[in-house]
Amino acid sequence: MKTYRHCIYVVMALMVCTAPLRSAWADTGGGDPAPVSVRGSAPQSADGASADTPAAPAPARFPDGVRRDTCLGCHGKADLRAVTERGAGLDIHIPENGYDRSVHGRMECVVCHAPKAAPEDFGKIPHNVNREALPSCMNCHDKAFDHVRRQIAKSRHFEKQGSKITCTDCHNPHTQRRVTAMDSYSASVADSNRPCVDCHTSAIHYKELTGKAVYTQDLSHEFLPFRDRHFASVRCVECHTPADGDAQVHEIQAKEKALRDCTACHNKDDSLLVSRIAGYTDSRNGGGAFLGKGFFDDAELIAKMQKANIAPGTTGAIVNRIVPEGEIIGSFGDAYVPGLGQTSALDGRANLFLLAVLAALVLHGLLRVFTGRGAAERDVPGERIYSLWVRILHWINALLFLVLFATGLSIHFPGGWLSLPMEFSVDVHDVAGGLLTANFAVFLLYSLLSGDIVQYIPFKRGTGRRFWRQIHYYLIGIFRGDDKPHHVSASQRMNPVQQLTYLLVYCLGMFVMLGSGLLLLVPELAARVVPWATPRGLATAHYVLAACYLAFLLLHVYMTTTGKRAFSLIKAMITGRHFG
Repeated sequence: MKTYRHCIYVVMALMVCTAPLRSAWADTGGGDPAPVSVRGSAPQSADGASADTPAAPAPARFPDGVRRDTCLGCHGKADLRAVTERGAGLDIHIPENGYDRSVHGRMECVVCHAPKAAPEDFGKIPHNVNREALPSCMNCHDKAFDHVRRQIAKSRHFEKQGSKITCTDCHNPHTQRRVTAMDSYSASVADSNRPCVDCHTSAIHYKELTGKAVYTQDLSHEFLPFRDRHFASVRCVECHTPADGDAQVHEIQAKEKALRDCTACHNKDDSLLVSRIAGYTDSRNGGGAFLGKGFFDDAELIAKMQKANIAPGTTGAIVNRIVPEGEIIGSFGDAYVPGLGQTSALDGRANLFLLAVLAALVLHGLLRVFTGRGAAERDVPGERIYSLWVRILHWINALLFLVLFATGLSIHFPGGWLSLPMEFSVDVHDVAGGLLTANFAVFLLYSLLSGDIVQYIPFKRGTGRRFWRQIHYYLIGIFRGDDKPHHVSASQRMNPVQQLTYLLVYCLGMFVMLGSGLLLLVPELAARVVPWATPRGLATAHYVLAACYLAFLLLHVYMTTTGKRAFSLIKAMITGRHFG
């Protein structure tokens, strides 16, 4: 009996203590967990106010039983469709997963959609909600979005539409996510560009904005190399907003003012793209602007403010994370962005290698001059050793190599004082690469059909001995005036050193050089042919081979001066006859 009375007392005590909690629960709709507006609030002082912030307003008395889960029970269905009396379709589907991950995902639907609705308003379908009484974005984001308001006032959109343009024209409040919360940067680009594309390809919206038919606009961006890659990797606002100073992504400019300087982003020293990614913030002036609103976790906001050294009662930049630029470049991973400095570690080594080759050639030439080897002898034309086909293919090859070197260096080192415009360089480089591939194919076909391919095969009896005799001549004998160990003839134009060099560098190396360039040009082909190869790996191989070919070109040009006279060997490639 005594135990029974004790149990009765405990139950009565629990009922008395939980009465206030049940009352508050009923005020907010009942049956569901408390909304975000009353969860995780800041520590309260004795008089009920927050110790660090203004007192939060009393939570609104939302319609009974109308909770977020209730709304998403219908609006979360993908097959939900609604048509007005005039036949217009309404987009009232809200993906539940997208909403949960959005910036507003912790808020109740009625905060924005029914702050003044009566309980019976949601009993009818369609709901009887006065849209004019609904709050705007600025009801919450007033102080935080002052800079946005100023930017929009200067934008082309505001110039055309004035106050008719709203935040929700570009930002879906149900799925909008922070850039820093996206699964990947490419996902954030797609999310940012989607409203731009949707509006500019809509006949109705484009007519409202410009007064013109949608088919009159040019969305091709034909000046952009690899347009599809740009559309997938760069937000529209990067080029269509002012590029100077801080990011002003809401100040959309007229298309005539759009950024068309490729080196603004393709620049390893001061890339606009990298600097903007590095400066992404969760809220530019968010500190203190949302305190006491009752919609967010005040304790969390205060913690962020303290970390950013923002005093209570003021506003300031709350930065979720500023990503170091070096980390951003590294985060591109296997992707390759020309000019961004992803091969910086190789650049220095390549420069040293080329300088060493050039220095060795200059030293070799000076020694020839000082030892009197440069004494002129009269040229005597000999037998014809180069056919017309060989000469034509050679000079086409030489011209294309020079074009590829000039444009390739301009792409790899944009913004240099000798660099060509990047968009021009990319287009010309691609065309020249295609022509070089065709020229090389014709060369192989001609060499095979004519039998000239044997000129490039050094594997014959006694080749090793003759190879070292030729090396000895280049390193020592040429300075003493020794006779050349190899005598040129129509059947054997090249000495063993030349044969091995051409076989490795020109015949075999060209397959890798042209192949890597083709796979970079057509990434879909690369994914099928070499799925294990990454764009960055292909670009690195292409760059290393280009450095080797540049060294080969320097050596090749220098070796043309080792004939009887400085231009004897060049005359042979022009006339076809050997001057020896």
